[in-house]
Amino acid sequence: MQALNIFCCGCVLIGMAAQATDTHGVVAVNNPCQPPAATPATQPAAKETKAVATPDSLTTGDPALDRILKQICDHNPGERERLLQLRQTDAAAFRAELNWRKNKLGEAMSDPEMKKVYFRLCELSHKHRTAINDGDRAKIREQIRACVSRAAEIQEQNRQREVQQMERKLTEIKTRLAADRTNRTAIIERGAKEWLESYNRLVPPTKGK
Repeated sequence: MQALNIFCCGCVLIGMAAQATDTHGVVAVNNPCQPPAATPATQPAAKETKAVATPDSLTTGDPALDRILKQICDHNPGERERLLQLRQTDAAAFRAELNWRKNKLGEAMSDPEMKKVYFRLCELSHKHRTAINDGDRAKIREQIRACVSRAAEIQEQNRQREVQQMERKLTEIKTRLAADRTNRTAIIERGAKEWLESYNRLVPPTKGK
């Protein structure tokens, strides 16, 4: 019986030792009642995932360029695909085209109609470069002229609206100026009264005075 107790105690001690060594990073003695614990060497390797080309993947880190890219993606998905491919094959050309677009489109971004025309001009410029014959290039140049003519018309309309707004503003200023001249004496008296009332209300009198 004493031998059996010693044997049982030994088994318990071995189990406790195995558990302790396992918590310190040492491979523990396998328990036949449980499957072996997974180790870094036996864990399945994580599957690699390839980035999917999406509109969000066309980012540059430049907020102004990224706004242009978003506008391009919204306007013409085909242009997005072309620019994505251009970035993969020639990063310098990709950046140069975006900077060119930013300079051309910057003044048109606030006008929806002008923005459409400028996007169309960007597309036609690329088509003209890649056209395979002079006939196609001549047709594209005619389309470019028509777009430029439309842009000039929109710009003229915008300038005319600005002139009208400035004229209305000028009329309002002239009206106020005439009223001020007519009521000059009353305005001076009211202003002087307001100055004194403000000082007496906000600045306490000097002690002892």
